[in-house]
Amino acid sequence: MNRQVCMLGLMLVVLGGMGVASGCAGFAFVADFIQGGKVKAAYVLPTDKTLVMVDDPMGAVPNSQILRTITTNIEHYMQREMIDPVIEKNKKIEDPEKLESYVTLIPSDKIYGLEDEVGEDFAKMPINRIGKRLDADQVVYVSIKSFTIHYAGNVYRPNATVEVKVIDSKTGKRLFPEAKKIVDRTMTPPGYMLKVELPYQGVNFDGPSIELQLRRELAEQIGKQVAEVFYDHRQPQPGDSLPG
Repeated sequence: MNRQVCMLGLMLVVLGGMGVASGCAGFAFVADFIQGGKVKAAYVLPTDKTLVMVDDPMGAVPNSQILRTITTNIEHYMQREMIDPVIEKNKKIEDPEKLESYVTLIPSDKIYGLEDEVGEDFAKMPINRIGKRLDADQVVYVSIKSFTIHYAGNVYRPNATVEVKVIDSKTGKRLFPEAKKIVDRTMTPPGYMLKVELPYQGVNFDGPSIELQLRRELAEQIGKQVAEVFYDHRQPQPGDSLPG
């Protein structure tokens, strides 16, 4: 048998045994890993003024600081991967007509100011109206569906489920993911779903400090993976460290 095929088969078996991937999806993962390829952006944001808004309508997150950590990490990676490279490139371009446009982030801290201003009415405000009030053309709206630090024996498994949408502030239309034809108007079509998981971690239980650390790491990873929805990024590699 061809040596390369043998190696590929071995990698598939190992990864499958680790629970990383299986079947056709596993093959795609390994092939991409071997070729050093990148995951394409699920959606390319229009180069407009953008507000990142993270919401926890189901009360899945234990405290507001976790939400803030998620938000700041989304902004951090969008700034680093989508905005700063274009700014640096533009510095080398002398012809103004050849300058590239890029997304402009509206500071998410302004959301708190608006919430204080409108009080209880804030919870009733449509997403696009919040965007308009804060001078954003579009809102990256992230809804936390679950956020858990599962513990069994001496093993932790932090995981979360989040839903991502991009809303046009002017029209209220959902830009991403494009909503299919609505048959039942009492139901809202789902957004782009992300399952975020950290590796199993065997640790000696020493009270709340472990859970606090894992919550922070999970929040940081959520922020990173949400940002990656909007730009090409490298496949996770063995030995990669968590963002922080």
